[in-house]
Amino acid sequence: MKLYYIRITKTASTSLIYWMNSNNIEYTKHQMIETKEKLLKDIEDKSDYKFMCVVRNPWERAVSSWKFLYSPIGDDTTTLKSFKEDIKEYTGEISFKEFLSKPFEEMHWMEYNHSIPQYDFISDKNNEIDYLDHIGRFEDLEKTQKYILNFTNTKASLDLPMMRKTKHNSYEEYYQDNETKELFLKKYEIDLIKLGYPSL
Repeated sequence: MKLYYIRITKTASTSLIYWMNSNNIEYTKHQMIETKEKLLKDIEDKSDYKFMCVVRNPWERAVSSWKFLYSPIGDDTTTLKSFKEDIKEYTGEISFKEFLSKPFEEMHWMEYNHSIPQYDFISDKNNEIDYLDHIGRFEDLEKTQKYILNFTNTKASLDLPMMRKTKHNSYEEYYQDNETKELFLKKYEIDLIKLGYPSL
């Protein structure tokens, strides 16, 4: 059996990939820049794979995605600078409420990749996720690391450098009014329900 990692943006995926690569852990990766159709085909074709992903509290992920996309370009890598310059040229600066209210079909592709509900991306053709062998939590990454090490029979340190971490206040502070909460729920209630995260 082989490891198949479904990469969801803003769930410490860059850090986890860096950690796996640094420890020579073999895995196949699927990420949001690729099509959902490809994932569905892989689920059908790769019966010798163990599928895994990491999910994150949707309330916090939305804040982190917004901050990541619209934070100052600063010292980001050349690639990220290019992406952010493209987004700013496409959309300009937008508030958190504007980010939540923006239709997916009107988004720059980079916005879309950081905004799609997690469940919509990982669900199978029957809109289920029971094919997944491990659903890790951003809030407990060490448990996922131990799963990976055990599955691949690898010995490695659990030290995990947090890369591309956004700076923001406690996520609850961004949902102080009902309008913001309602905008969020219109897009991400499915993640709360299906992934088992609480309402505010």
